[in-house]
Amino acid sequence: MQRPIVVLDLGGTNLRLAFFNRGELVELREYPSIAPMSPEEGIKKLKEWIRGFEGEIGTLVLGFPGLIARDGTLRHSPNLKAYEGVNLKESFSDIGVPVFVENDANLYALGEGYKGAAQGKRNFCCLTLGTGVGSGVVVEGKLLKGHKGVASEIGHMSVEAFGVPCTCGSRGCLEAYCSGRAILRMARDKGLEAKDAEEVAELARMGYAAAKEVFATMGTYLGIGLSNIANIFNPELIVIGGKVSRSYDLFVPHALEVLRERAFGFVTEDLTLAPSPLGDLAALWGGVALVEGIFT
Repeated sequence: MQRPIVVLDLGGTNLRLAFFNRGELVELREYPSIAPMSPEEGIKKLKEWIRGFEGEIGTLVLGFPGLIARDGTLRHSPNLKAYEGVNLKESFSDIGVPVFVENDANLYALGEGYKGAAQGKRNFCCLTLGTGVGSGVVVEGKLLKGHKGVASEIGHMSVEAFGVPCTCGSRGCLEAYCSGRAILRMARDKGLEAKDAEEVAELARMGYAAAKEVFATMGTYLGIGLSNIANIFNPELIVIGGKVSRSYDLFVPHALEVLRERAFGFVTEDLTLAPSPLGDLAALWGGVALVEGIFT
């Protein structure tokens, strides 16, 4: 019988910890992100929260944003710069259970394939539009990992050769135009007063032309990214998740128009685009799928 699994989904703003037992989500907790903390403080706090669950833990899954090497070292993470170079697997070894470390968006993709929109699919992609843009790709039933284990960083695909700087150090990345941070930047450039991407969406739904233009621009760049995904990976489904996906209706029509214009018609004729039905739970269920060896 499978022992209980604890899964961490760490974001730039907050984090979620879930306790699974016998294939059921038993408990879900949310905490502020450890991003502002030093690695020593953050890891200590995470261990405290993980040990706070009642019941014996059988396996621990850590979902972190960024490039995670096969040995569990966080090699690059714009939203967790202080943690770069930390071997996360070794850091949590004193929990005393098997530790899996995986990119958070890869877990998201596994979760959608296990319990969400991609159930029964063998070729699909997930994009998470939040503070940044994450992605996970499954090809022929296997999570795409690449030579060093860090494949499918679609958020850092260049969609504008001489575009705005990205947090990764490059410029013109998909993330620089389609993340929540990017939406807020474009809105403020147009003189709109908003504290986050959700407020920009509210303004768009209230009829503010400038806010609508922001989502049209964002959707256009997303469409360029989607056309590249379609032509390169030939998926049957692309799932859109993350907080920005709550504004799905504002940007997807523009993205679909560009996708149809730029991708091969043969590729897109049966390609489906869908919002995530699991939302914030996707990466957590992905942790269970990882432990069970699904899509890996």
